[in-house]
Amino acid sequence: MVQYIHEQYYIILESVRFTLNKLLPLLPSILIFGVIFGFAGATTGYSLPLISSMSFVIFAGSAQFVTVLLLLENEPLVSIIVTGIIINLRHLIYGIVIRDRLEMTTLKKFIVAYFLIDESFLVTDMAYRERKQNPSLDLFRVLLTSGIILWVCWNLSTIVGYILFLTYGDIFDIPGNFIVAASFLGFLVDHFRKYPEERLLITVTSAISVILGYILSSSALLITIMVAGSLMAGFMSRRDE
Repeated sequence: MVQYIHEQYYIILESVRFTLNKLLPLLPSILIFGVIFGFAGATTGYSLPLISSMSFVIFAGSAQFVTVLLLLENEPLVSIIVTGIIINLRHLIYGIVIRDRLEMTTLKKFIVAYFLIDESFLVTDMAYRERKQNPSLDLFRVLLTSGIILWVCWNLSTIVGYILFLTYGDIFDIPGNFIVAASFLGFLVDHFRKYPEERLLITVTSAISVILGYILSSSALLITIMVAGSLMAGFMSRRDE
């Protein structure tokens, strides 16, 4: 019994250590975008509890950003719902991957579904690939730990951003479309760091995306990002074959 407790303690400790090591470099961008989201949410005129409740219910940063931006542009409710669903369709792929890698009870599946966002999936995927060298890593604990940390950081930074707007007014002169483009570009940071041969392509793509963020409308920008992302993924997969 003592040995079992010791083993479980070691697994938990190792999983948390790994999660913190991989997640900490990603937190600055999460905090910045959380502040900007809270700030953008405040410009809509909605209350802080209502803006924060989006994170409590949805907890999907890019979809929340787009929802707020479309609300600011008085887009129809149907367009907002459809856009949010399309953006979050990638979570179906995340879910399929996680389901094949973890044996979970129904309760754990609900927990994983809530905390499964881009960054928590990335950290969990890293843990999966390192389990050959470190079998003590528990994927469920890695995902849960990363999800909780991200949830807390996002919600706290959202509150900070909202309070900044109430205190100082419109201090961020940043186009909404630029925020949309930048939020998607954030996903390329880890890829840029790990694959030097792709850095030129990522740099050019990022520059074009930022420029388009100042030119296109929100709907046109979202469509451009989705189509371009699909074409790029197809190109990259063919090149790797």
